[in-house]
Amino acid sequence: MQLYLNQRLVTRYSRIGRFLVGFGMAIMGAGLVLSFVRPQEVNLVLLTAFVGIIASQGGVAFVNRWARHPRVDEVLTQALKGLDRRHAIFHYLLGVDHALITPSAAYVLVPRLDEGKIEYRDGKWWQIREKKGLFKRGGRRALGDPEPEAMKQAKHLQNAIQRALPEDDAVQVQPVLVFVHPEARISVSGSAVPAVHVKKLKGWLRQQPKGKGPDLAALDAWARQKLGLES
Repeated sequence: MQLYLNQRLVTRYSRIGRFLVGFGMAIMGAGLVLSFVRPQEVNLVLLTAFVGIIASQGGVAFVNRWARHPRVDEVLTQALKGLDRRHAIFHYLLGVDHALITPSAAYVLVPRLDEGKIEYRDGKWWQIREKKGLFKRGGRRALGDPEPEAMKQAKHLQNAIQRALPEDDAVQVQPVLVFVHPEARISVSGSAVPAVHVKKLKGWLRQQPKGKGPDLAALDAWARQKLGLES
């Protein structure tokens, strides 16, 4: 399988995350010092603490997504390892976070981090978690509706492929919800958008009907130009 990763974007966001964490901690430290030096400036101390907390929490979110391993893109790539070179996965490049091009179709992979049992019944998505310990509640809760967002991403990928390959106006994109949490268990049928655990993704792909995917050679040339790689 061919891999195309927008490493510059990953590196940029990783650096932003680390900067925000460091900046936030520095601001909170300055606020602590200020609380001792000028305790009468209550509003300034509170503002400094607030800015520091917001910056550090935002940085943590960036670091968790972009700097910690394995990242979601690494998990997806590993799950598809072994597919031949007629397959290619594009991370953060084709208008969506994760796009898979196969000889038969184009897929947008929409990762989900939910754990527990995932069900789809009567048009609704549910998450059922077991109670573990004192601070982790179990029970059943609605997952909302992930299908519209998945369909939206499919449209984004379709538009991106058509921009890259303007002569190919018959591209159809299939969205797939991919649950990546190790403790997720999928029990879904009848939904508009397929759902599969990442460990079963490769097997699921092999069961899909044959069709015609986008021109991978043309996408390869387009991606190499975007990434600044040699032909």
